[in-house]
Amino acid sequence: MYDKSPNSKQKIVAARIFLIDGTGALVTAALLSLALARHEALFEMKPDILYFLASLAVLFALYSFTNAFLKPKNRRQPLKAVVWANTSYCLLTLGLVIYYYHTLTLLGIAYFMGEIVVILLLVRLETKVIRTYT
Repeated sequence: MYDKSPNSKQKIVAARIFLIDGTGALVTAALLSLALARHEALFEMKPDILYFLASLAVLFALYSFTNAFLKPKNRRQPLKAVVWANTSYCLLTLGLVIYYYHTLTLLGIAYFMGEIVVILLLVRLETKVIRTYT
């Protein structure tokens, strides 16, 4: 029999959020390191910066997957950490776009701004899930 209590549904939703977040972080890492860094002329962002951002994304993915599979009793705190990390990543990326604005191509600017929008939409969803724990 399945546990149909609200608390059980919260756990399932939180686990899915961690899986979505981790998968998104791996996709970001792959795009940054395998596509953008190898085609620097299309985006004009320095490869070492792209590899750094990809490394952060891998760390975030590991954290999210760990929380999805280990299923901590208190999921609110790990979700808050994910929101903080994602928001910080967006601010860092925005700062880099501003700093390198004059050298980035239109495609580079579009990629990074699109990435920020997608991550912030995920942050919004994560924040809604956190609110269900209060």
